[in-house]
Amino acid sequence: MCSYKLNRSGAETVPVRRPGKGSSIVSKGTKFALLLAGSVIAIPGVASAQKVFLLGVDGCDPNLLRQYMDEGLLPNYKRLADGGSFMPCETSMPPQSPVAWSSVITGLDPGGHGIFDFIHRRPESYLPFLSTSEARPPENTVELFGYTLPIPLYSTPAETVNLRKGVPFWDYVAQAGFETTIFKMPANYPPSDFGTGRAISDMGTPDVIGTYGTFSYYTDVDTKKPVKEISAGNIHRVEIVDDYFEAEILGPPDSFRSDSHETPCRFEAILDRNSETAAITVGGERVLLREGEWSDWVVIPFEFSLMQSMQGIARFYLQEVSPNFRLYVSPVNFDPCADAGATTTPSDYAEELCEKIGRFYTQGMPEETKALEGWIFSNEEFLQQRRIVFDERRLQLDVVLDEYRARENGMTFFYFGSVDQTSHMMWRTMDETHPARLPEDAASAAGIRDTYVLTDEAIGKVIDAVGDEGTLILISDHGFSPWHRSVHLNTWLKENGYLAVTDPNNYGEGEFLSEVNFWKTKAYAIGINSLYINQRGREGKGTVSAGAAKEALMSELVEKLEAAVDPESGARVFEKVYRREEIYHGAHVENAPDLLVGYGWGYRGSDESAKGQVVNGSFVAMNDDKKWTGDHCVDYTLVPGVILSNKKIKKSDPALVDIAPTVLSEMGIAVPSDMVGESVF
Repeated sequence: MCSYKLNRSGAETVPVRRPGKGSSIVSKGTKFALLLAGSVIAIPGVASAQKVFLLGVDGCDPNLLRQYMDEGLLPNYKRLADGGSFMPCETSMPPQSPVAWSSVITGLDPGGHGIFDFIHRRPESYLPFLSTSEARPPENTVELFGYTLPIPLYSTPAETVNLRKGVPFWDYVAQAGFETTIFKMPANYPPSDFGTGRAISDMGTPDVIGTYGTFSYYTDVDTKKPVKEISAGNIHRVEIVDDYFEAEILGPPDSFRSDSHETPCRFEAILDRNSETAAITVGGERVLLREGEWSDWVVIPFEFSLMQSMQGIARFYLQEVSPNFRLYVSPVNFDPCADAGATTTPSDYAEELCEKIGRFYTQGMPEETKALEGWIFSNEEFLQQRRIVFDERRLQLDVVLDEYRARENGMTFFYFGSVDQTSHMMWRTMDETHPARLPEDAASAAGIRDTYVLTDEAIGKVIDAVGDEGTLILISDHGFSPWHRSVHLNTWLKENGYLAVTDPNNYGEGEFLSEVNFWKTKAYAIGINSLYINQRGREGKGTVSAGAAKEALMSELVEKLEAAVDPESGARVFEKVYRREEIYHGAHVENAPDLLVGYGWGYRGSDESAKGQVVNGSFVAMNDDKKWTGDHCVDYTLVPGVILSNKKIKKSDPALVDIAPTVLSEMGIAVPSDMVGESVF
């Protein structure tokens, strides 16, 4: 069983398996070291046999939910609402999933849990990093004959660190003696050990090469024109001779080699153009596919130096055999039947699931949005793959419900992510005013609605399992809005004299603030909703003094941003801009962006601005070339989530920070004083 320890920043660490090194061991501190002694106690008079089921439906929008319920499409959502409660639920600011789910997990706002955006920055260097977790290499190694070897007794193993601060509510539940299952909680990679509890991660969980999902695509077509620029795919042009070719699937780097050489797995394919089939052989396993057919999970073996090895799993999709060949291979996932990496606690939980339902996606948010964004998938192919993901999750729900029924008491969390991912990618199909909508999109206009319908059947199973004896709470982390217009925040800062570029005659392509002249810059943006003051003594090349000068600058920025209008339409671009001290509380407020930008309806920070680019042109651009056309990274008041329960909700304005206190109260556990919410009942 894995354990966690408290590092100096308060972040949780767990061992991570590296190819060829087996399981690294993190020294084990006192169990639940971050819980203060005596802080978790039972509430007198509350029954100890309480059962709670918390169901997360990411991206479930209150307006769409009400519409589909009124149309009679969601009888089980309606059954839950009519028998208990259905209300909007205030989300986080910003309403980004890792921020929002971290508030659910801890009962804290971002000032307490320290997650403020998908992307954070290091002030001394301005360099960005992913906000939720960090992979740290081993320390104290030696280079020998081209290999990197640990020094016996002195080497510190590789580890993956969960950067979220605060205590997950289920730690308190487990410490109170209740059985607990946390199934696919977002922003919880890697999951930490919490006694007898079991957990498996979702959003933030990488594939075997350490990315959030990199697929492979093999074709004999010249991909320079028909395939759009791919941000997370490896495109391979294959030469087919006598209906035969060989190719490679790229795997993780060989961690024993000094050059960190990527390790490939070779496969071969034999085509039969008459029958429109392909026979694919990989690792001794032969898979026969017809055109338009998906494989089941296929084991992908990787061989490393020093006689070490590992295996992942992937799915093959034979898109076309003739006249052109097109083959999609999913990101290589950790194999839950063999070695699921740091995705579960205890470490054998994935194998237990695999024995019951077979192999499954371990990668977080596995819906293949990137292949659709890159014009590899059609709308219908994306929806087909989304159904594969959902059907796997539905089988997993059956296992979790069996566990729930077998318990006399305890707490269970279960998560569905398909509504969120489908809403992101298919919004344009139902939005006739969207600038990215194509004529053929009308055929897929029911994609979002149908995903809600899929979840409805599953929710009916949960309602029946919980019955009248337990408490059922269904939540979403945010709602949805259209993304019609992209905002280049750094460009606005430049236009208004707050940001300078190194070469005014040549800029616009450099990422990660590489083109910014910080010695002449007062403010900069990186991340979707984050704006920072270039503060002297904090930033590496700061120009603005803390105190009165910084306060005056922030007031000026807030006033100008909230008055800014779209040059084309005249509409307000920013709904509201917040100082961090206005909305955040807790020990980590000082690490937050100085200003949090709430975009208006139909607007969102551009991908370029999120990566720290200074686009050369207007600060507002049409979002007319993307498939990702629905979003929620606007002002938090515009995209509340939902809360439904089989009990009557008494609080008039429930919020995500109320969920942890609500669960603890229902379990008869005292709510810690640092949680900022309260029970909704």
